[in-house]
Amino acid sequence: MKAFEIHLNGLHLFTAGIGENGVLSTVITWVGGSPPRPNAGFFFRAGGVDGGTGEHVEWSVPAIGVGDEVTVKIIETDQVSPEHHRHRPLESDRAAHVAELKKVLQKLEQQEE
Repeated sequence: MKAFEIHLNGLHLFTAGIGENGVLSTVITWVGGSPPRPNAGFFFRAGGVDGGTGEHVEWSVPAIGVGDEVTVKIIETDQVSPEHHRHRPLESDRAAHVAELKKVLQKLEQQEE
């Protein structure tokens, strides 16, 4: 399966993989602004969706900051690290997401007209 080998400052944290059917992602985000926001900082996430079950999966990652080096190597493997969290999205979450996507599509259609 396709997988991500995740390293932080040269230390192997885990190998994230979801199988042949699903979604796998890793994201690093920085939020800042003036005046400083209470939720500002760096955010590091590794997770995805298991295509067989529809469950969301996440691996625990440490806090990161200036000077850290995060390395993601894309590999093919049969062995991955167990995820730290797995859950099914609530039906209400799904409905809200679908409604939001419909709004975006409507706006795009209006722009094309």
